[in-house]
Amino acid sequence: GSGGGTSPCSGTGIYTQPQDPSYSTGDCEDGVPLLPNLGIGSPHATPTPCEKIVTENTKLKSITDKELFISNKNTITANINTDTNEKSFSYGVDSNNVFKTTPIKESTTGNSVGIDVTYTGLTVQGGTHTHYKNLYASFSIRDFYLFKNSNASNSNFKNYFAFGADGHTYALSITDEEKFNNFLTNYPLSTFYDATNDEWNANENIGQDYKLAYKQFMNDGKTDDEADALAQALVLNKYGAGMSISRQESDGTFKGLFINETKVPMNVGGIFINVSVFTQIDNCNL
Repeated sequence: GSGGGTSPCSGTGIYTQPQDPSYSTGDCEDGVPLLPNLGIGSPHATPTPCEKIVTENTKLKSITDKELFISNKNTITANINTDTNEKSFSYGVDSNNVFKTTPIKESTTGNSVGIDVTYTGLTVQGGTHTHYKNLYASFSIRDFYLFKNSNASNSNFKNYFAFGADGHTYALSITDEEKFNNFLTNYPLSTFYDATNDEWNANENIGQDYKLAYKQFMNDGKTDDEADALAQALVLNKYGAGMSISRQESDGTFKGLFINETKVPMNVGGIFINVSVFTQIDNCNL
């Protein structure tokens, strides 16, 4: 019933299914329930990777819009075209839920800067770092592993930014928790990373696919930085890393990098073989 005290208030009742988002007992105070709301979009349901990246991209814009974030970013990127060391800062909230950043760090060894995964008086929620001029603008392979290890040390560490010398800002987000949690097990750094050449192991499929995609994007007229970012986005998705790359647009919004792979038959000496063709697409295919 409805209205001021007209519904019966006797007996007890229980729900037989999870409630979303809440329930009402009307005017009764004895817990007799009305019809539960079991609508679509339960907060208890695990979002799909494509749903997750929409949420993450919105959050990324909110973070990068904050004055303190902008100020710190401007500071560490001021001399990015002449810097020879990476710089970083982390961010999060204090006990009053006020957004704050950690002190800026600068590497003494070039492209390997420390990241504050935790910081006294702060719940660290993510980190940032620069990629100076002779580095790719987007994330390095070691960045992917650093992101996973940072989250393993602090489960609140959910995003990681790269500020490229080409002017672009890239961000990493977790889009599939299960795959992300298994990333180090499925792709141990010692096997899949070629430290000598600072690239994916060319003897592994992930390394071969990266090179194929990178070369094709370069042939398609992409810049060196763009080709790398798109090729990395491809392999993260294809090999189930559980993390995804977004790039900040000129209006401040973030857009996921989605790559489609199709097999096209090609005549090679009278023999048809399937060749991978990679295309950047707007629709999420995570």
